[in-house]
Amino acid sequence: MKQRLSLREKLGYGSADIGASLSYVAINTWLLYFLINVVGLEPLLAGLVFILGRFVDAVLDPAMGVISDKFKPHLGRKPFIVWGAVPFGLSFALLWLSPDGSQIIKFLAALAFLTLFSVIY
Repeated sequence: MKQRLSLREKLGYGSADIGASLSYVAINTWLLYFLINVVGLEPLLAGLVFILGRFVDAVLDPAMGVISDKFKPHLGRKPFIVWGAVPFGLSFALLWLSPDGSQIIKFLAALAFLTLFSVIY
């Protein structure tokens, strides 16, 4: 027999996921516009940031899943979430920097920041 979650538990899980979900909505909705119109990155390079960033994420997610499943801390996984909140927020803020320099510097910075965000996520 399956045990149902209480309303309090549902609200707790939902509220905890809002930050991560909103960050991905912001990235998927506004980052391409930001990279092209604010940073001044060529559209081809801005698109490559997304393609390469998602590729790195696709490769790392299964690896992190295996690591997470094999690591059995006595406190559970909550410390990872608590200690990961600040780096997660900082990596999100880095996405919205507009570095000076050539197209290659802007491209590499955007790719590094999106990859860092994906790794921490």
